[in-house]
Formats: sequence, C-alpha cells, structure tokens
Amino acid sequence: MLNKRSNLILKHYEKYNNKRALGFCSNRRHAIYMSKYFNENGIKACAVISGEQNEFSMDRHGAVDKLKTGELNIIFSVDMIKRLRQKA
Repeated sequence: MLNKRSNLILKHYEKYNNKRALGFCSNRRHAIYMSKYFNENGIKACAVISGEQNEFSMDRHGAVDKLKTGELNIIFSVDMIKRLRQKA
C-alpha cells in the first residue's frame, strides 16, 4: 500500500513539473521512506526530522539552503519546517 501511495505522489510531482517542493509526512519513518523512494527514482530529496539522522536526512537549515540553490528538489518533513519559519 505504501509503495502504491508513494508512486502516486511521485507521479503528481512529475505531472506538475515542480522543481522544488515540500512534502509533509506523518512520522519520521515516513519522511525517510519518501526521501529514499524519491532518490531511488532520480529526484534529489531529503528528510528533515528531529533526532538521529541517516543517509536520507539532513538538518533543516542545510536542507532549506540546498532547496533554494537547486541542489535538492524536495524536502520531506515532520513538523520541522514550521519551526524554522517561526525562528526567522
């Protein structure tokens, strides 16, 4: 079921020809999964999550900077982008 939903999200991303996007996920595992899925399908993505990081995640400031410069196409987040905006 998760693969089917992930593929649908990927197809919508490609359909609208977005260069940059934010994806809001329900939990850390979901954000990491989506980041991995998009990377495996040729879309540069990362997860912005609290706590322990892994190969598909990065800190929010670095991720936002890379999204702005085009080094990333999409950030999958779990309630972290909102906090960044509140600090700005």
